[in-house]
Amino acid sequence: MKKIFYYTLFFTGAFCAINACSNGPYTANPSSNANNSVNPLKPLTSSQFTWGGESPVSGDINGTHWRADTAYFGTDSSGASYVTGIKYSDGSRMTFHLLIYKIESSTLYNLSYHVYDHYAGYMDSTSTGGQLALSYLGNSGEINIAENDSAYLKAKFYFQGVATNGKLVNVSNGNIFITK
Repeated sequence: MKKIFYYTLFFTGAFCAINACSNGPYTANPSSNANNSVNPLKPLTSSQFTWGGESPVSGDINGTHWRADTAYFGTDSSGASYVTGIKYSDGSRMTFHLLIYKIESSTLYNLSYHVYDHYAGYMDSTSTGGQLALSYLGNSGEINIAENDSAYLKAKFYFQGVATNGKLVNVSNGNIFITK
């Protein structure tokens, strides 16, 4: 009986010692921004979407400016609106996707973790390894629809996307200006 007690005590002590190892200082601060993304605890308000942009779709991908060569807008029978922006002029293929159900003007939509009825995604061969980085796997994001009528879709957005291979993509200063 004593042996069982000593073995249990030894393994418990060893487990605690291993878990106590330090991997360096941990400096998490929930009130600051990380990874050049908007703090999910302090999302933007409609009046804070003030950055400019280029048509048809543009934004900063992990700090590097990106502009689509062409973009498409469509709506399906379920009421879902889709925006797809594609860049192919520099020999690479980079794609931006957006889906919003029942899109309305002057509306701020959440694009964050586990939000599936409106989400954004980005894919290229470098940042994401060819996999789509989706906002519903990231921790923050929003899109502010400024105008949605028969002629135009105008919006500003940002989000953090995560691909299934674990690659992280921060999309900031996003802009959509599509003539329908």
